[in-house]
Amino acid sequence: MVFSKWQTANLPVAPQTAETAQVSQSISPAADGSVPAVNAPETSVIPNAMATQAKTITVETDVLSINITLAGGDISDVKLLKYSESLENKDVPFALLSSNPSRLFVSQTGLIGATGQANFSHNVTTFNAEKEHYVLADGQDSIIVPMTYVDPDTGSILTKTYEFKRGSYDIGFTQKLTNNASTPWVGLNYLQLVQKDPKASGHMVGASSYTGPVFSMGDETYKKVPFDKLAEKAPAIKQDGTYGWVAMIQQYFTSAWLGLDGSAHTVEVAKLPGDIAMVRLMGSTTVSVPAGATYEFKNSLYSGPKIKKNLVAAGEYQLADGKEGNAKLELTLDYGWFSPISALMLIVLEFFHGFVNNWGWSIILLTFTVKLVLYPFSEKGYRSMAKMRHLAPEMQRLKELYGSDKQKIGQETIALYRKEKVNPMGGCWPMLIQIPIFISLFWMLQESVQLRQAPWILWIHDLAIMDPYFILPIIMCGTMFVQQMFNPPPPDPMQAKIMKFMPLVFGFMFLWFASGIVLYWIVNNLLTILQQWLINRRIEAAEKKAKA
Repeated sequence: MVFSKWQTANLPVAPQTAETAQVSQSISPAADGSVPAVNAPETSVIPNAMATQAKTITVETDVLSINITLAGGDISDVKLLKYSESLENKDVPFALLSSNPSRLFVSQTGLIGATGQANFSHNVTTFNAEKEHYVLADGQDSIIVPMTYVDPDTGSILTKTYEFKRGSYDIGFTQKLTNNASTPWVGLNYLQLVQKDPKASGHMVGASSYTGPVFSMGDETYKKVPFDKLAEKAPAIKQDGTYGWVAMIQQYFTSAWLGLDGSAHTVEVAKLPGDIAMVRLMGSTTVSVPAGATYEFKNSLYSGPKIKKNLVAAGEYQLADGKEGNAKLELTLDYGWFSPISALMLIVLEFFHGFVNNWGWSIILLTFTVKLVLYPFSEKGYRSMAKMRHLAPEMQRLKELYGSDKQKIGQETIALYRKEKVNPMGGCWPMLIQIPIFISLFWMLQESVQLRQAPWILWIHDLAIMDPYFILPIIMCGTMFVQQMFNPPPPDPMQAKIMKFMPLVFGFMFLWFASGIVLYWIVNNLLTILQQWLINRRIEAAEKKAKA
């Protein structure tokens, strides 16, 4: 786990491609100051005054509460109505996107025109909307929210249209340009997410989960770009491709712009002043809109929980030949090295939850299931441990017999193992098998929003956070002490003393682990104790029978 963290913190910076640089130079985001320029001496983001004081319109669906600022026509606030801010504030919806300057996290969109073209960037446009408040009514499946901006010089019209669907966190988005100028309009569209580093803002969420920019485009199927690996005024990380997305992820939730229309895109990731990171999805080939013609740029924004079926649905697209594809937005549900095991465990956990309707009891049933599936493997290990325990007196006799002659003791010990058909390494199997299971469960609990604020019984109100009274870690420590009684003592006295402290070491480590993890380990230990006790009884009975 420490090595995984080290890898994340030391990701190399991707080189800038020549093709991308050419596109950036032909239509520079800095040409008219319309877009935060990565390579320019001066960079800009939405001014705080604009984020907090500009007129907004509101949209209410059954799952979302949205603020759209008319200055730029962009989503500035997203609240998830099905998820509360915290256990203490159950009535306050979780704010995923926020225009609050102290924890700035907003979406920005617009069009980049070539030099001399009409300017439709987010920080110079002010839109008009038909209404100030939109509500998804009963029986209504979707809401269409259009906004228009008219260029004062050319009369060209940019219409931004959002589509919100019932029960969905996938927001449709169209930028329609009507070119009323006398010459063609040539340019690109861009969509970006701008976020202040949660560590710098003091609003760090999911301390054990990766928080920051990620993208999937072209050859890079999933790439993280940590906040601390971005340097101001340094070249942006760039990547070209067709079907892909850019996102800001955190524990349980994500916001992502998707490019699924089949056109070529460029991903840019950069750091802006004020500990702010930007991830941008931009067209990589210019579009020419003739005078009097219209053109639509279509994209979608996913802003919600990291639930696999929702993420898969958001990433679906159709190729020109009718074949279906998927941009794999579900990769933002990052389970780490053992993702297949974590995903399988979540499926089993959800299956049990369908019966018991409690995630704590579901974890207990999952533990029983894992133990049952692994029983054939672990039984061999436990039998080997039981036999080793019975051989302990004989091994002690050999030490006393041969004194300091370690070579002779080693030879006689190996001969004893062969005679009794014991594999001294067999006792490692139970622990080795548990390691990937434990890590998979750890990341599953860390990333699965289903277990966020999920209660079990009594004082456990959230299985995804540590036990507030440390009762479960203390119980776990006790079960480890009992479990040690069934294990063969190490031949070396110093080793034996050190091993006695292992339950305390593990108990200390587990003080800050999620309650669900500790619950799994307690149940696993209890089942192991029961299994070892039964195996020991069988072996003792067999030995008595053989002697009789």
